[in-house]
Amino acid sequence: MNNKCPTGLKSWFFYQRALANNEKPKSHSSMKTKLSEQVLKKILSVYQRLANSELLARCVSVKTQNANETIHSVIWNNCPEETFVSKKRLELVVISAVGEFNFDCLNNLRA
Repeated sequence: MNNKCPTGLKSWFFYQRALANNEKPKSHSSMKTKLSEQVLKKILSVYQRLANSELLARCVSVKTQNANETIHSVIWNNCPEETFVSKKRLELVVISAVGEFNFDCLNNLRA
């Protein structure tokens, strides 16, 4: 599973970061916070489904099920639903959010 984690010096994953630094990765037994066997049994199947190569390939291509939720989040973060705004303000926020969303998608495809 380690090959599914980001590589390089800036990786959040200690194992890949150590490899990038030409160091021997530390043992998992030295981790401060460990999952109990009981918890591990419950979440392992979920983790394995989320780490599925086919699913990850769809995410890299920005073909996620949550694309609409993401753009809605960008819109409502800039223009809260609870606050009344003019139609013009809402249109500007939507235009800005679409641009931001598309720009982020383009950057993800290039990465």
